[in-house]
Amino acid sequence: MLVIGEDGLRTALVEAGLQLVDDWRAAAWVVAALDRRATWRTLADAALAIQHGAHFVATNDDLTLPSEDGALPGSGALVNLLRVTAGVAPKPSSASRHARCSTRLCRPYTAAADTVMVGDRYETDIVGAQRAGLRTAAVLTGATSVETFAMSHPPPTGS
Repeated sequence: MLVIGEDGLRTALVEAGLQLVDDWRAAAWVVAALDRRATWRTLADAALAIQHGAHFVATNDDLTLPSEDGALPGSGALVNLLRVTAGVAPKPSSASRHARCSTRLCRPYTAAADTVMVGDRYETDIVGAQRAGLRTAAVLTGATSVETFAMSHPPPTGS
């Protein structure tokens, strides 16, 4: 498995028993997420692996990451770069599948009924978690405004 992602994702995948590879030729899967240390070479390798038949999975498609200075490229920006370059759409692409994948990673540690998805994007984090049957909590990082959260239906279960 070739990973475009940070240490938390890599650790979770290894702890789940998956083997990570650096050579795109050995990758049967490419997992893409936010990676603030991604380089042209790592992205090129991921695109090549996908073009040569590796399954393509994205953790989320948030295009931006809020910061004090303004919007920065998010996971979705990297995912879209790979999608456009390789000509292949990632799976899972829906918010509910993303939440189900997150829930499966949590299950060894906590029951789904005791799990709360904390998110800053209504359309992915909150909606996806609710579709997966999880309670939700909204945090205000700037990705979704307090006004949007207040008008959302259904609203987050906490904040």
